[in-house]
Amino acid sequence: MEAPRRRAALWGMLAAKLWGGWGVTWDIQWHLLIGRDSFWIPPHLMTYSGVAVGAAVALVTLARETWLTLKGRRPPASVRCLGLVGTRGMHLAWWGILITILAAPIDDLWHRLFGLDVTLWSPPHLLGLLGSQVNSAGCLLLATEAYPAGSRARSAAVLLGGALFFGGFHLLLGTSVLWAYEQGGLAFFYYAILGALFLPMTLLAVARLEPARWTPAL
Repeated sequence: MEAPRRRAALWGMLAAKLWGGWGVTWDIQWHLLIGRDSFWIPPHLMTYSGVAVGAAVALVTLARETWLTLKGRRPPASVRCLGLVGTRGMHLAWWGILITILAAPIDDLWHRLFGLDVTLWSPPHLLGLLGSQVNSAGCLLLATEAYPAGSRARSAAVLLGGALFFGGFHLLLGTSVLWAYEQGGLAFFYYAILGALFLPMTLLAVARLEPARWTPAL
């Protein structure tokens, strides 16, 4: 009985991540072209609505499985962490998105103390991105928990989750390209160094979870 609910939660979080990811990309372009005019700009609303939906889906799923455990009907393949019961993938997804949520007030405080900056490499932005990547890893793990090996649904979930995982690191590396041409010197090699460090991580994860040869390339 729990498998359909976990699958619905997985696809709900993947859809929310895709929606929020588009919002982040739009937000970067908005700040570059227009500036930081208000919190209530459309890309902010798009981004934070995606975060809110993802957090709600993960928390409701964990809360339900915790309630079932208290009733003596513990769902299969679940573990307890800080009082909440759920699969390992769901825990990773929840705690990752919680990190992203905590990064929002820190980001607001950062701008109040140090002014408005248009860079992804500020501490609160990196914290939010870290949470998003932990959430993406949780979605990948949840795909293997929710579907049997070899199923098309599992392949689709792993591909979409892997693409979002890859996209998070790609977004992080974008700033290194700007620094390469602004600063030169060692900064010129930032993208090559950081890309070699982070990007294969996502390709290896997808290749291990979905063994078809074409998966990492796609």
